[in-house]
Amino acid sequence: MPAEWNSLEITKLIVPIVSSLILAAVGMKISMDLTTFKSSIDRNDKMIDSVVQKRLKLYDDIGAKLNGMFAYYMYVGKWKEMSPEDVVKSKRQLDEIVYAYQPFFSQEFFGAYQALEKAMFNSYTGWGNDAKLRTRSLYRDVYYRPADKTSAWNAQWSSAFTDEDNSEAIRNAYSTLITRLPLELGIPQFTDRQAIRPIPVEQVATQHAPKEATGQK
Repeated sequence: MPAEWNSLEITKLIVPIVSSLILAAVGMKISMDLTTFKSSIDRNDKMIDSVVQKRLKLYDDIGAKLNGMFAYYMYVGKWKEMSPEDVVKSKRQLDEIVYAYQPFFSQEFFGAYQALEKAMFNSYTGWGNDAKLRTRSLYRDVYYRPADKTSAWNAQWSSAFTDEDNSEAIRNAYSTLITRLPLELGIPQFTDRQAIRPIPVEQVATQHAPKEATGQK
């Protein structure tokens, strides 16, 4: 064995050690990056899940109230269980939701909501007065069947109507809004549905007043 090592021999010993250290450092860096990336993915997934759940909750809240109000105007569904006070209450709840989340809605959606509201209600009835329903009052009292059997029709409710037939304007405005709602909330992006089927006005329920209200026997 030579008394002194030459530079080549020293290099042969150092290179494997340095390479091992570099590989270890790179491996550690990759591992840390992967951990950070996975944590970021997990946070994003949780955030997306939260957004999806919030959007679905909004869809349920808005859609159910819109449907209930629409049914009352068209004399379909559970309209007999509702009073004009219930309809105005639903309007206020919808206003609270839509106006609170207005920054998240497009101008087109907000305009469609206002159009439906205008078709359904006469809001300018005097200071402190409730909005009036732009529909007929005829036979609303006779067919009133609330879920609470102890409740009865209030005679003062008859003045809550404008006694006009604005059903066609309501149907058109409802068709526009209910078609846009799932798109507005991004429902197709987070479900298996690739596209939302439009709801043309032809597929929206028409008014089915009681026979007595239409003069039929």
